[in-house]
Amino acid sequence: MELLAAHESKLSEAALAQRLGVSRTPIRAALIYLSKSGLIKPLAGRGYKLESNATVIRSALSTMARSDEDVLTERLLADRASGRLAEEVSETELIQQYGVPRGVIRRVLMRLASEGVTERATGHGWRFAAVLSDRRALQESYRFRLLIETSVFGQPEFRLPAREVIRLRLVQEDLAARASSVTHAEYFETNRMFHDRLAAAGNNRFLYQAVRQQLNLRRLLEFAWPQPITAEVIARQCHEHIAILAALEANDRPAAARFMQSHLADAIGAQS
Repeated sequence: MELLAAHESKLSEAALAQRLGVSRTPIRAALIYLSKSGLIKPLAGRGYKLESNATVIRSALSTMARSDEDVLTERLLADRASGRLAEEVSETELIQQYGVPRGVIRRVLMRLASEGVTERATGHGWRFAAVLSDRRALQESYRFRLLIETSVFGQPEFRLPAREVIRLRLVQEDLAARASSVTHAEYFETNRMFHDRLAAAGNNRFLYQAVRQQLNLRRLLEFAWPQPITAEVIARQCHEHIAILAALEANDRPAAARFMQSHLADAIGAQS
């Protein structure tokens, strides 16, 4: 999904290889896979573009196979959140507990490290980030997000292509229309990707890393402390997201920042 967070509406092998720091071969394979899945479309010349139809996106995501690493990632997060895994663990312990090769364990841990959820400890050890395990910690996280996510719109290099704004709006409109049948997991992931994409558009690596870490800590919280959510709340938050996007479509970034501030302030109030 890192590919779908690219800053350009046009995806090219060269640009993505440079951004992700890998050769063009795995990028080419990933683009072909995403194209076959229906998430991107090949352009007449060279490169690909993101699919903008929300129904097509949802269908493609629902049919994409989950890898063993995806499954293991969720198991690690769930076990850490429930206390079945200690804050600090070794690769050997994880290999014995989950019965998978060291390479798989290490790739999953490195993926979580890139998301700010784990970090290397002594030797072959790894340390998990603190879990947002109570309302106070959750409120502190939201207050921090309020500070950094509203500042994204004021970044001089902020850029979100019009096509991407439209795609995000279609996803939010679709989710709001299906609010009564949306699963908690689908809502949470769609919400996470919305905030992640706006943070990435600020083109400030330090702000983006900070936002992404908070979103991933929130993801860990979902395993430890699942929050009930109603169709009314889903619809309201989708419309708040749409208001932010409408401000961006009007090229009014100060208004987008105000809408984001109100959106996150409401979330803080809901945790009181």
